[in-house]
Amino acid sequence: MADAATVRTTPETALLDLGGLPRIFWETSNDLFVVTDSRGVLRAANPSWHRTLGWSSSQYPRLRLRDLIHDDDLPLALENLGAQASGEPFAGLNLRLRTTDGDYREISWSGVSDGRFWYAAGRDLTDLQRAERAAREAAAFWQATIDSIRGSVAVLDDRGHIVAVNEAWREFGRRQGLPQSSPLGQDYLAACDRAPDEPGARRAGEEIRALLAGRRDPVVFDYALDQRWFTFAATPFSGEGPARIVITHTDVTERRRLEEEARAQSAVFDQFKVAVVGTDRDFRITRWSAGAEHLYGWSQAEALGRTVPELTDPRPVSVVERRNAVLDGRFELSRKDGTTFIGHLRWTDLHNGDGLVTGTLGIGMDVSGQDRAENDARAARHHLQTVTDSMTEGLFALDAEGGVTLMNRAAESMLGWSLDEIRGQRLHDITRHRRSDGTVHPADGCPIGGAREQAQVLQVDDDLFLRRDGVALPVYYTVSPLGSAESDGSVVVFMDATHLRAEQERMQEELSAVVWIQRVETALAEDRLLLYAQPIVALSSMSVTQHELLLRVVEKDGALSPPGDYLAIAEEYGLIGDIDRWVLRRAIDLAAAGHAVEVNVSAASVSDPAILADIEQWLGATAADPALLVFEITETAVITNEEAGRRFVERIHDLGCKVALDDFGTGHSGFAYLKQLPVDYLKIDIEFVHDLCHNPASRHVVEAVVNLARGFGSVTVAEGVEDLDTLDLLIALGVDYAQGYHLGRPAPLLPTLAPKHPEDQP
Repeated sequence: MADAATVRTTPETALLDLGGLPRIFWETSNDLFVVTDSRGVLRAANPSWHRTLGWSSSQYPRLRLRDLIHDDDLPLALENLGAQASGEPFAGLNLRLRTTDGDYREISWSGVSDGRFWYAAGRDLTDLQRAERAAREAAAFWQATIDSIRGSVAVLDDRGHIVAVNEAWREFGRRQGLPQSSPLGQDYLAACDRAPDEPGARRAGEEIRALLAGRRDPVVFDYALDQRWFTFAATPFSGEGPARIVITHTDVTERRRLEEEARAQSAVFDQFKVAVVGTDRDFRITRWSAGAEHLYGWSQAEALGRTVPELTDPRPVSVVERRNAVLDGRFELSRKDGTTFIGHLRWTDLHNGDGLVTGTLGIGMDVSGQDRAENDARAARHHLQTVTDSMTEGLFALDAEGGVTLMNRAAESMLGWSLDEIRGQRLHDITRHRRSDGTVHPADGCPIGGAREQAQVLQVDDDLFLRRDGVALPVYYTVSPLGSAESDGSVVVFMDATHLRAEQERMQEELSAVVWIQRVETALAEDRLLLYAQPIVALSSMSVTQHELLLRVVEKDGALSPPGDYLAIAEEYGLIGDIDRWVLRRAIDLAAAGHAVEVNVSAASVSDPAILADIEQWLGATAADPALLVFEITETAVITNEEAGRRFVERIHDLGCKVALDDFGTGHSGFAYLKQLPVDYLKIDIEFVHDLCHNPASRHVVEAVVNLARGFGSVTVAEGVEDLDTLDLLIALGVDYAQGYHLGRPAPLLPTLAPKHPEDQP
């Protein structure tokens, strides 16, 4: 009889014959229960096994448990099960089992063997693990992103307390001599209130309070601190959860990009326990497991006879399904100490042999950890979106191969690509990454990949990205590796350096101008100006008839600076009048000594009535022959003030001097001015002289100027004659005078010409 009973005993009947509660538990639990023989062949499994993995009872006789275990987990399974073959129970054995869909679910197993069979219970951890991984990846991605933003960043909660800061924020505190303790938890609004004399702190406090009160517009303003300027920005966080304010302080004095570091909030998951609760048909508790004591905090003695709602106060937080007398869903549940948590409950009606309901059985577990992980991942994504949407910098997120997985709006605007166009492509290939000198960065040595390989933040301050339209965009950027075990990617944050470079060039030009102003002023004060003379030759006789005076500045080391280095700056900053008077005075002295000279007059002096009075006074004082003086003006001087130009020419003629119009033919209005201005000389610009022998167009211009001058009673002077062929052609074309290196280079005034005044004698 005993042998027959042994034969009739099956794994399932052996497990289920223990009573009604275990049978219900077998049927309704969310945990997996399986029985295998000593060879590992599946002999029995509860409905949760089928729901989770998909394997049906018809497959059991030929289904070995080891065939479902992931290859990487099989050695661990064999080692643990072999060690426990003596009958000792095992627990906490995490294995991945294959589903009928070919996917794998991670199950945490505990069990025991009686020699014939293995009895095991498992809990599906797959969704929890995925939620944890998603939270870590999102947090790491957000952290790497704000680490790459140049500027000091802090995140405030709805009370104005600091919940996250970056390294730049901490470094600023250290430079200010603040305590070395962590700033997390500090009251930022209180810190603003403690500095009422600082306009930036006072306004920051006011603006943050307005944002916390409900205003949605971001705030940006500049403020000064310790002789430096900063930009303050505050942006309200519009995602789910409590109010958050993202604030940034950026040092705009030196336009540096500061590294940032934010502490991402990591999810803390509670260890969940299974609670088994039975009630009668009036829902009064008749069974209260140890797991229920742990989960809800009520002892069995306190719970029996009371109702479940009275002890746990369940409130649905998701859609609750009821199928075939089974109630399944998530609830907010209360503990004895008044705290609450999110639990998953599965309630089943109990029936007697007649099919009448005699009570209920409920299985519950704490899923707060999984919900918090999902909420943290969602919050991290919202934080990331808030930060990236408020950035003026371009941002790329790259995978381990350098492929683009994300780009923000600023990057799309600056480079012209959309994320859909370049997703998955390597950033190095898209931008055809080039150095500032135009050479291509090899992919192996590219700084964008170097941050991942070296596991550190890299900054590049001078580089080029090619836009979608092929235009090179000057950039500076930061590359930060993702600090996540699940990802080997990186985040690239870049800025358009075009305006920065233009500003640097402008500042350099202004600095150069200031230096030249000081040099010219000093040279005038110390009388370190020097006149050179270049001969002007009459082509009819090949004799020197006059000299053009050319100014040089003698530097303190004795070097000479030509007019091209300083005249434009002198005109712009109002020094040209003093320079013109210095030259004109000495030109009149030379005329008084009997020398025929030609002197240049700037547009500013042509428009200055006082200069005419000075010329008249100097002529009278020196008794110089005015016919020996030629005043050379440019077309620009006339165009600048046409009335003043006409008055200057007329007054010079009244004094008995002559006027030359320089660079004739280069402007658009020169021919028209000949009708209004009675000039004596037309100086043909070097532009038409230097290629006269080879360019028919230049020859036509020279011929036209010669004929025009003759028609107006003027004579012509060709500038820039540098060879004999050009000289011969000018003579053939009827030009009257010429000057240039072929005829004579500019030379110091002494001994070429002898001035009259003793102070100008060597």
